[in-house]
Amino acid sequence: MGTHRTPSAALRRQQHIGRSLDGLRAIVRALRVNSHALERRIGLSGAQLFVLQQLEPGPAGSMNELAERTLTHQSSVSVVVSRLVERGLVTRTAAQTDARRTEIALSARGRAMLRRAPVTVQSQLVAGLRALPPARLAALAAGIEGWLRAAGIAEGNPPLLFEDASPAKAGAKRRPRARE
Repeated sequence: MGTHRTPSAALRRQQHIGRSLDGLRAIVRALRVNSHALERRIGLSGAQLFVLQQLEPGPAGSMNELAERTLTHQSSVSVVVSRLVERGLVTRTAAQTDARRTEIALSARGRAMLRRAPVTVQSQLVAGLRALPPARLAALAAGIEGWLRAAGIAEGNPPLLFEDASPAKAGAKRRPRARE
């Protein structure tokens, strides 16, 4: 007879922490690899392509509507839209029904870009979240929010994934990212 013992609570806790960090590492790696591949292949960041993909079904009647589609804050998506407008991939026009509102739409060039663009990891992550049962999704959201608060890094309005929060000058070089 062996002396099979169940792991202690401390060991199980350590294993859960490791699994959580492994999951985070897998997400960050997938985002980084996808973002670099997109920049090389089509010259867009993952966040920029994700915004284009959210405009594919039709124009957004406002920046707030586009923020809802991208599951982020209006200020974050506004930065990305500005970059896309500069590149001629998106248009901003006064809405026909209310000139105070700005309609955001794909340009012909933006539609052409989408035809040759691959799926973004952001889209895959959103699809995966939507596939979770409601209770598991709520628990995941609460768990991540609690983790960020406990780590002291909860942010009010984080930018879209792998997109700088402030508009960059056209042609400006990016600072190298720190290694994990």
